Amino acid sequence: MGLQDSNGHAWRAMIGVDRTMRSRGVTTPMRMSRPLLFLFVVLALALLSVAPAARADDAAYCATLSESAYRYLATCATNGESKPDLETRTAIEDCHSGKTAAGIAVLERKLASNGFTLPKRP
Repeated sequence: MGLQDSNGHAWRAMIGVDRTMRSRGVTTPMRMSRPLLFLFVVLALALLSVAPAARADDAAYCATLSESAYRYLATCATNGESKPDLETRTAIEDCHSGKTAAGIAVLERKLASNGFTLPKRP
């Protein structure tokens, strides 16, 4: 039945073993993993606090690219209305719907290939 004390209680025997091991300087696996767990939690919280700021910056940059693309890459349609091509309109829509990575990639490529200097990222 595993480790037990004289009364048959396994948990009491384990506490005694843990105390004996600690008094001899032996670190149990749980004690070794506590600092690692703490480090993991701190890193996870740090990453979570940075992510919203990065998303806000990407959204602002995507909006700036969208405005530039709509203004400078628009061509005259058959009805006289100026619109960008389908790929550019899709990228602008991606920016508005939160798919900033996809929208930024296309808009940067389109603007740069047409000779425009890209704005600085916030």
